[in-house]
Amino acid sequence: MKRTVKLGRKFTGIPVAHHWAIQVGDTWFEIEGNSDDGRNMINRRHGFAAESGAGNLGGELLGKTTKSDHEIDAFIECWLARNPTHDVQGYDSQKFAYEFVVFLTDGNFRLPHRLDAAVDANLPHPKASVVKPKDFSPDLDPSWIRVIRSLRIRVRQ
Repeated sequence: MKRTVKLGRKFTGIPVAHHWAIQVGDTWFEIEGNSDDGRNMINRRHGFAAESGAGNLGGELLGKTTKSDHEIDAFIECWLARNPTHDVQGYDSQKFAYEFVVFLTDGNFRLPHRLDAAVDANLPHPKASVVKPKDFSPDLDPSWIRVIRSLRIRVRQ
């Protein structure tokens, strides 16, 4: 069953910075960002918008996914293991959203916005047509890590 993948954004109050959330079907996924112990946590919410309010105007269609809920859970578990602590300056919400969309769509998506982190790092706009991840492995096999590194997204080991 194919489900739509959408991007929801929310202005953070910092110039050129937006919080990103991803909707898969009717479920929103986003970095919480304010846990008591500084660890990354992923919020899930069913409905019109993410818990943060990102996507309250309906979100923007990025692509479609055939990934199951089990595959999504495995990806999130691995992502959190690789990115255990929250880094506001590291644009965690966008990093998670971008890597999540690459996984969900197997690199076949259209991202209508430049990553705010790319502005700071002078990175080019990510080109989805270049991203062709191999089959996902829950333990992030070396081919998946190479794909992430090719996107110039920092991977903590």
